[in-house]
Formats: sequence, structure tokens, C-alpha cells
Amino acid sequence: MSKINVFLYFILVLSMTSCYDEYDNTETQVIEDEPEVFIDAHLVGELKNLDDERVNNFNLVINGNSYDVDDGIINVDLDYVQEIGQNIIFNTADGRDAFMSKTMVKNDVNYASVYLFPEHQIMELDTEGHNEIEINDRSGFTINKDQFNLDPSSILSIKFRDLSLNLLANQLGQRGQNQAGELLVVDIQNAFEIHFHRTDGSDAALKDGEMVTVNYNSLSIREKSGLFRYNDENGTWQLISQIDNSEGNTGILESGYYAFANYLPAVIVKSQLKLDQKPVAFQLFTIESPGLEIQTRTTISGQWIALLPAEEELELQFTNACGENQQTLSIMSGTGHETIGTISLEGQPGNYLLLNTQILDCNGEASSSSVAIVSNNENNSQLIFPQQMINTYIPVCDNDVSISASDQQSGDVGPVINWNSMMNDELAILSSCEEFEEGFSFIKIDDTEKTFNAFIINFDGERTVLESLDEEFKFTFKGNATGSYPEADVNIRIDDKDFGDKGYYMSCLNSDLGCGINHCEVTHYAQENGQWTRVSFSGRSWMQTIDPAVAGYYDIEGVIMAKK
Repeated sequence: MSKINVFLYFILVLSMTSCYDEYDNTETQVIEDEPEVFIDAHLVGELKNLDDERVNNFNLVINGNSYDVDDGIINVDLDYVQEIGQNIIFNTADGRDAFMSKTMVKNDVNYASVYLFPEHQIMELDTEGHNEIEINDRSGFTINKDQFNLDPSSILSIKFRDLSLNLLANQLGQRGQNQAGELLVVDIQNAFEIHFHRTDGSDAALKDGEMVTVNYNSLSIREKSGLFRYNDENGTWQLISQIDNSEGNTGILESGYYAFANYLPAVIVKSQLKLDQKPVAFQLFTIESPGLEIQTRTTISGQWIALLPAEEELELQFTNACGENQQTLSIMSGTGHETIGTISLEGQPGNYLLLNTQILDCNGEASSSSVAIVSNNENNSQLIFPQQMINTYIPVCDNDVSISASDQQSGDVGPVINWNSMMNDELAILSSCEEFEEGFSFIKIDDTEKTFNAFIINFDGERTVLESLDEEFKFTFKGNATGSYPEADVNIRIDDKDFGDKGYYMSCLNSDLGCGINHCEVTHYAQENGQWTRVSFSGRSWMQTIDPAVAGYYDIEGVIMAKK
């Protein structure tokens, strides 16, 4: 054995003796009875109905800990959760529910898009004889009341539902295990839930030697296929029977969640996705091999972790937020768990938006309790960024997205602005302050910052004029449209003794040469009431402090948002 392999084996042994720390054994063989890896992580996301309507009020349960959500935003810190296959339960006040088997990256912000399961169907059997129950057009049951330990006068109640919708496939998870305890990756083809109850609602058990027949047809059989039962204690699909044909029958012995799935021996693969050296956050992509097809999603830092087939050439298909294929890459998985190098995407106009912004509170200070919310109306998705500073690409459609910030403690929601990847500017500033509903301005002179309430906006026939309510700050540019404006077309006046400790004064409204503002980008220009005018600018201008009076050149930059 080489020195490198001996070292890696030593690291593996140390990690198996730890009850908490993550291990990263990049060249170790897959072993039976994989040890659980527990991590700390952060979870954001959303819960939706099957019609894509967002659910605002619900509860989620993770390892016995309950979290209430009342604004539709999942945003929770998690301690000691499973890295692969963490079971998460969702419940609403009106009795609807769902679960998710989630794979998460350690010390990162992980995203979950979850759908509520459809309503249960109920069938009651009060007489003996065979009964056929159809789950969907590919599966059903043959069941007899006398197979169960029941009094002759009792009614057998069967509660079941179909979970085979494509929307649900990803949230049901990919972690599997065979009878020998080996780690598998599963590609679920057809899933369902079934429960057997007595008249009083208690569980009804099968007699010894009996089983309920599960009939199936038109399954997409690949290299290996089987029927699995979900173990909610470890988020794992347990193989209970092998399936060799696309049509036939098998049996089950108890209530639970079941799935017909293709499967292969698995390894854990980790990597990071970047575009122009910046992470690509919350990118959903498909990983396909000859044996199966699964989906995974990057974290806020672009990292991802997935169970993948061992020793397979894999095709990674990246789509934009509307599901349109953008790029395909290939990787080769090994025989053991591994971390592969950074995967670099090729940016295409309209498909990725650089979100480079910070969130400010009502005082103009970085907000530690706020999240940025990016809503895409094309696919009704909502991305959550629980950070004060954000600098990442996100996948979008070739359309506007709505971006806002929300304070998770107060419940305040700041102004909402539309944005798209074709704008020649960065968003730079968001506010979670509800008082700024009509707009705000953030101005920085050297290292001194100030936030103003909404400016008044006017057009005098030649110039657009943006001015603070108390006339301390006035900004004008020659025109009334979006676009880039040259230095000579931009003028400023400042007379604000309360700007920082010293105050600032500048009178440059009438200069034909401008005032040193060499960058002025108007991303939004209001043509109708209720619309935004937004200007970002920067430069180096001659001005003076007020007390004490010190004249000179000062760096100045700012963002002005004003609603007409």
C-alpha cells in the first residue's frame, strides 16, 4: 500500500471514531453500513402547492425540533443533521403534509423547494374477497380483508396516495440501501404511500405469512431496479425486492412509503460550480448516466454534494430557471467518495444574473436579520439569501426578476425592484426598511455614509431632478430615459451639515463640464405613477467639509431610488 493510501486510510479511521465531525475520504472504497455523517448547516427555501402556489403558513420538523413559518420563507439554522438524506417533515394547519429527504453541504446555505403531497384517498373494506386498488396507471394493489388480524365485524380502512408526480421526484431523495447495508443511489420512477387501519384508527397488521400484492406495469427498467420502502429515521430508501421486468407483481408487509426505482452502487461526490470565478448559487441541474437520472442543487456558495453511481461517465445538464438546457458537461466518478475540482460554466446572456448587493436597515446599516428575496414570475420560484453581503450568480430566465429584502425579526419588507441580467449595472443596495416603500438614497463620501428617505423627482423639460425632502442633496442629469450619462450631463449640489461628523458642501449645479461623476447609470426611469427611477453613480468631486471647512477632492458614490 502506498504512503498516500495509508494516510487516507488513517484519516478514515479517525473520522469513524468521531461522533460529530465530517469526513472527506476522497479515495476510499465504498464500505458496507456507511457511518452517518452529521453536520451543521443552514436551510432556506419555500413550500408550494402542486399548482405552484406558495404556502405562507406551515410547520417543519427536523430531528424532533419544530420550526414555524408564517411568511412563506424557510430560513433556519440546523445543528447536527445528516449530510446525506436528512428527513424533514412539513405540516400545514389544515392537515396537509409532505416530507423531504435532503442532502446538505456543511456550514453552507442549502436550498429546498418542496411541494405538499396530494390528498389521501380512502377505501373501506367490510367484506372478504379480493379487491383491486389503483394507485396510478402504472401501479396498484390486490388486497383482501381476511389477510389482516381483524375481528370479522371490523372494517379495514386503507389510506393511500400517488406520489409519482415529477414535481415530487427530487424531494423524495436519492439515498438507498440494499439488504447488505451498501450505499445506493436511487432514481425513483413510481412512488406511493399506503396505510392500513382498523375502525378505531389504529394500525392493522397482516397475519403471519400474508402480504399485500403490488401490481406494476410500464416501468422504465434499467440496469438494476427494485421496490424500496422509506425509512424516515435515516432518510433512506431500503431495498425490499428486486424488479427484473417492466410488468409484474411483488409484495409488501406493512404500511409506509414505497417507490419503484432504478438504482446503482453509490459514491458521494462534492464539487463547486462557478461562473467568471464567482459561485453560482442555487443552480438546479441533472446528472445522468446509462443507469439512472437524478437532480441536485448548489448551495449559496456554489458547492454541491450528491450521491452518484460509482465508476460511471456522468453527463451534467445545466438549465436556466425556466428549465431550458444551457450547457452540458461530463465527469467520471470513481470507486470512492471524492471531491472533484471546480466546474466552470460558460455564461450566456439572459441566463445568469450577478447579484452583488448588500442589505441595509432603516438606519442605513448592514442588517443581520434580513434576507434578500429573488422572485421569478416565469416559474414562480423564490430564492432566499440570508446574508448581509451577496456576491454570486443566480440562474434566471431571459426576463425580469423581482428583488426585495425582508427583515425576519420585524416582518418588514422593503421596496421591490425589477431587475434582469442585461442591465449595465449592479444592484449594489437593497433595504429591508418598510419606511422606504416610496424609495431611499444611499450616499457615500469617502468613508462617510448616509441614507436618505425618498427623494422628490421632477423633469423640467431638459433635466431630471432628484432632490431630498429638506433640499440637502440635489442630483440632476440631462435627459429622461434609462442609459449611461456622461460626466458633463451630471450635476450635484450638497449642503448637509449632518452628513457625518463634519458635514459636506458642494455647489456644482451649473457646471457645463460636470462635477467629476464619471459613472452615472440610470437603470429605471419612471414614465407612470408608481414606477421607479433608479440611478447609481460614482466619481471624485471637489467639495468641502463644513465643520471644520476643509476643501479638496473627495470620492463620492451612491444609489438613488425614487418612486414617481
